[in-house]
Amino acid sequence: MSVTKCLWCGCAFTPRDTGGSPAKFCSAAHRKAYHSAVRHWAEAEIAGGRLTVTQIRNGAAAASSTQGSAIDDLAPIAAERFGEAAEMLADLVGVLFGLRGDAWAAVCAAVPRPLQERIDRYFGWS
Repeated sequence: MSVTKCLWCGCAFTPRDTGGSPAKFCSAAHRKAYHSAVRHWAEAEIAGGRLTVTQIRNGAAAASSTQGSAIDDLAPIAAERFGEAAEMLADLVGVLFGLRGDAWAAVCAAVPRPLQERIDRYFGWS
């Protein structure tokens, strides 16, 4: 049996061998957390004017065709280093889910310095 990494938490797991689509998550809870986070991210991107429903409807080609967008700048990096990005996203989301009350305004201050450094290195900002 093959072992793969959970897209959400990065832990190794043995996927089912009963057919269907290849397993990407170690549990139903992590699959649901991923889909919830992606949905919230997309809603925030739409609200911020960085993504449109048309781009979503037309797929990744439309999303990456927005000239000068962050998607254009980061898509090649993310495609090459997807596993590392997934791990960082899981770490970041874990930090965000731990915030309470009005702490969303202090998100940048709440991200641990080692994670900030990993993100900076990943995107070549340091």
